[in-house]
Amino acid sequence: MSADDTLPIWKTVVASNVSGAFARFVCHPLDTCKARLQASSSTAVTTMYENVWHVLRQTWRQEGLAGFYRGIGVSLVGSAPATCLYLTSYEQSKDWLAQLGPFATYPTLCHLTAGPLAAAL
Repeated sequence: MSADDTLPIWKTVVASNVSGAFARFVCHPLDTCKARLQASSSTAVTTMYENVWHVLRQTWRQEGLAGFYRGIGVSLVGSAPATCLYLTSYEQSKDWLAQLGPFATYPTLCHLTAGPLAAAL
């Protein structure tokens, strides 16, 4: 990996933050359904929802699209920066490792090592 292949750190931070926010936006409706299923089965003698499809139908009928994105602001505050930190750490670890002997020769080893290193940070 050459120096020309690496992005400036500010671009990595911006791209990883955007990817974290996008991932949260895409996955939030399923997390909402999961949370509603868990809450209904743990607090009531009879469950409010039967299965995932029932949660989806009921939420859509009663609250519309906004019901699936309830609480997304709080999720974005936590998940986007966490994803940003992990992905930026991964890229920086990968760039640093690529300059060392065996990691420069074997890029797969570099990638496999950068992941746990970024998770440890």
